[in-house]
Amino acid sequence: PTIKHMIPFFRKIRKKMADDNQFFKYSRYAIGEIVLVVIGILIALQINTWNQERLDKEKTKRLFKEAHKELVYNIKQSSSVIDYYRKKDSLLYKVIHKQVTYEDYKTNWELRVLVTGDQPANLVSDAFKNLIDNEGSLTQQEDSIVLKLKKLFGTRKKLVDEHDIKAVSNINRYMEKLKNEKVWYSQLMLVPDEQVEYFLNDPFYLNEVKHFEIYALQTHLMAVKDFKIDATNIYEELSDYLDLKKDTSIVKDLIDYDHYLGTFELDSLYNGKIIRKNNSLNWSYYAKNDTTVLNTTPIYPDSKTYFNVMGVFGKFIFDDSDNVTAIIFSYGSERSEIKKID
Repeated sequence: PTIKHMIPFFRKIRKKMADDNQFFKYSRYAIGEIVLVVIGILIALQINTWNQERLDKEKTKRLFKEAHKELVYNIKQSSSVIDYYRKKDSLLYKVIHKQVTYEDYKTNWELRVLVTGDQPANLVSDAFKNLIDNEGSLTQQEDSIVLKLKKLFGTRKKLVDEHDIKAVSNINRYMEKLKNEKVWYSQLMLVPDEQVEYFLNDPFYLNEVKHFEIYALQTHLMAVKDFKIDATNIYEELSDYLDLKKDTSIVKDLIDYDHYLGTFELDSLYNGKIIRKNNSLNWSYYAKNDTTVLNTTPIYPDSKTYFNVMGVFGKFIFDDSDNVTAIIFSYGSERSEIKKID
């Protein structure tokens, strides 16, 4: 074919290339638009994820704050039980050792209800359950706190609840016994002589008092003390995590308890000593002829005068100059006084 005949052919080729170039141009534009849309969607999803994570963190913090408030309530409930049994402690000693008179029973209402009063802890766990039910993604520190809370409420609180019930049940049993056996039951509030005689001389009443000491101080009180110790430790940790001011009635400033410190003579062979270490007070004892510490246990101050250590109550004795002269350790019918020597 001649060049003349080839011209239409080349024109078609050029037109097709122009059309193809236009197609590629629009294709690139469309792909660019799709990429922008995809990027926009991804950014929106990421923002939504960040926002959801922020809301989840705020919710978790709110749940922890509610658990923090619940700990305060439970710790104070525990303190009330401990104070209640501390008052019973001195009365138990007097009754079991027959240091109570007719007039004491006539005038002292607390003596007459020694084994019929009760003080359940009535601990609550609503905020803890809400925290667990809404537990999301937690930080390592949050997860550690939750594990400690689970142990506190799953083990410590459960035991306290059981002994709350047993304490009330034991009192009901005793009251039922009085109702069925004592003609003066209907005159309890009038304090008839027969009732006082029962308190003073009936050997089975002393058995009831001893039984009260066992189930109240050895079981109920100990369960409450263990709960309070663990709850207070978690409260401190949670306060730090949430950056909340600590309640000074719960977390003591040990600077205020310098008078606790010192050495006390246990007997002819051993001394005891109270020291402050790592922001805690500790009671230890050792042989007089050896500085090796034989045992150490934490002391938990309740006030200037009263504290708890091991399974007993502690009380400081002061002289007229307000200096500590001795400690009384007591546990119902058991009591010992040790003098301060340094």
